[in-house]
Amino acid sequence: DGGMPLGEGANGMVQRLPDKNATAASPNLWGITARQCKTLLEEARAEGELPPDADMKAFVSRVVVPRTQGTGLGYALFANRDLPREVGTLVLHGGESKAAELLEVLWRSSVGADETFFMNALSLYLAEDGVGPSIASQLACGGAAALEEPSPEAPLAEEVRSVLDAVPQECASHSGRAAEFALSAVQARVQADWCKRAVCSALAPMPVVLAGCAVLIMYGHIIAWGCVPSPDFSKCGVRVQVEDLTWSKSAVWEWQKQWEDDRSMLSEGVQAAQRYLYVAASIAATLSAILWLVLDRCWPRGGRILVVPGPGRGKSSGEGLARFGLGEGAAHLVNTAHSLGIPIVMASGALVPLGLERRPLLCKPSRSTEAEAEPEVTDLKAVEEEAAAAILRRAAMRSRRMQSC
Repeated sequence: DGGMPLGEGANGMVQRLPDKNATAASPNLWGITARQCKTLLEEARAEGELPPDADMKAFVSRVVVPRTQGTGLGYALFANRDLPREVGTLVLHGGESKAAELLEVLWRSSVGADETFFMNALSLYLAEDGVGPSIASQLACGGAAALEEPSPEAPLAEEVRSVLDAVPQECASHSGRAAEFALSAVQARVQADWCKRAVCSALAPMPVVLAGCAVLIMYGHIIAWGCVPSPDFSKCGVRVQVEDLTWSKSAVWEWQKQWEDDRSMLSEGVQAAQRYLYVAASIAATLSAILWLVLDRCWPRGGRILVVPGPGRGKSSGEGLARFGLGEGAAHLVNTAHSLGIPIVMASGALVPLGLERRPLLCKPSRSTEAEAEPEVTDLKAVEEEAAAAILRRAAMRSRRMQSC
């Protein structure tokens, strides 16, 4: 049916490209770049389609669906219909997120403008017009399977909003079958880029180290001695204020005698090495800039889960995933990604909950209370959600430490 790969069990939720073979594209090809997200936001603002406080449902009904209706393609595949982009990063976000804020956070958090995201609002086909896969088949999550057919007489915006209102919030924002297939593409990206990621991670501190060495060489003697060494470090100039008979002050440069006396006590090898310190500083600064550019170009794009906590989650309120503004549907994806070794990171500048370090994963009762307690049936769903919340807490604390640095 075409050259695009289909995931096992992906039948019923493929989107078909507008070529002569109606090539089927499965969810692993429903990616959209960070640059395209930013461009879409700018277009929507310029055309007055997106109010500043619009949520994701309003964003879908006002911006996404009018652009994709009748095509059978989600906006991501519609924008890349000539060359579909494989998913590199799976986005988990709060169901109450503001559309403009979310897209701006994705842009700030991207590793390069060409990093490809999977996000239900932009990756799924949401028009519900019978041309492409239905929301129910793409999500297959809870009540989504029981959605009623939209009324053909209903206006487009109202029709789409009524359909989205029938979908559980956690499914509409980040879960469902399509997201699980996209997760397999993220895992493949991690496996393909493991060597590049290891090398880049090991070299990541080097630009800062080299730049620090260059600054230390250039300004260390100035700070320590209060004078500026000559190119060969044989002398060190200091500026002296001189007063004349007109009571005006002028500055003149003099060679510091103490520097020459102290330098004469050094070995000839050290004195010879000092002649090349400025050259070494220049080389260190140049290598730092080159290495920074190389890492910026070669750093793996994608291969991670990007979490954008919901609004108002900076306070330590709520339990489990609710502390991050995420629904229960995210627990399975988070735990699966963690077990597969896929990095889970918080978005840059995202507001993360406080008091995370004081919350244990699972509290075990003491022996005395354990003996007195009545046996209870283990709530596997609650355990899975708390395990996912613990993974996100560790990711949030890493993000907070990096922001504080």
